[in-house]
Amino acid sequence: PANASVADVDAWDSIYIESSKCNATHEICGDGCGVEVYCGSVSEAEYRNSRAQYYASLSFVDEQFGRVLDWLDESGVISSTFIMYLSDHGDALGDHQLWRKGYPFQQIASVPLYVRWPDEDAGGGSALGSGGGLAGIATIARGSFIDAVVELRDVFPTLADVAGVDVTSWGEPGGDERKPDGLSMLLLLRNSTTATPVWRQWIGLEMAMCSLTGIGPGMNWNAVTDGVSKYIYYWESAQEQFFDLSTDPYEELNLADDPHWAQQISLW
Repeated sequence: PANASVADVDAWDSIYIESSKCNATHEICGDGCGVEVYCGSVSEAEYRNSRAQYYASLSFVDEQFGRVLDWLDESGVISSTFIMYLSDHGDALGDHQLWRKGYPFQQIASVPLYVRWPDEDAGGGSALGSGGGLAGIATIARGSFIDAVVELRDVFPTLADVAGVDVTSWGEPGGDERKPDGLSMLLLLRNSTTATPVWRQWIGLEMAMCSLTGIGPGMNWNAVTDGVSKYIYYWESAQEQFFDLSTDPYEELNLADDPHWAQQISLW
């Protein structure tokens, strides 16, 4: 429940332990290892209360991250530290009559991503090569907003680039390393436009999950987005959705049958 009692909180331990044992054997279908998923109507008050508590959770996380930044500052190393702050996913929180993660809509799929690069030169061996320093990683102004299509798979290549590790040659014949799927976001920090030739213009999203009690079949889909529009295809129903994110950021108007967008939809 949203307003959990002490008994509810204590009871979670036993539920978590049992479900963890079950998850270890990959038994995720059927009844979800006996852990019931809530089914039923949600009142307006419960909607609002769930959001208030979610916002409280975000505030708590932000405050704890602030403590990390304070420690870096007090330790005298923040000016030579590269920082990335992001989330793995959002939450529907009742939007589109949905809850939790696993859906292709912006509230779940789009997350904040903040980058702070060092003020000082941290010495050679950085992303700029043996003669460069971390302070020169970015050419854009601090406080800039970059409207480019990025994804979580870009995190590792970015941090490797900052550390001076070249992963662009990984995956070549005879090598042991697997080439990362993502791109280094330092490319964007050096050029604030999305017209950079080497940067992607779109990304694919996907979800495949066997039906769980209370969740249903809508968790199997593929989507494509360029950050301006989004196409979604649901495997089981063959339903299509297309949204113009520039005018409909909350994805309330499905344009899949609109002739004006037929060419774009056909392309995707």
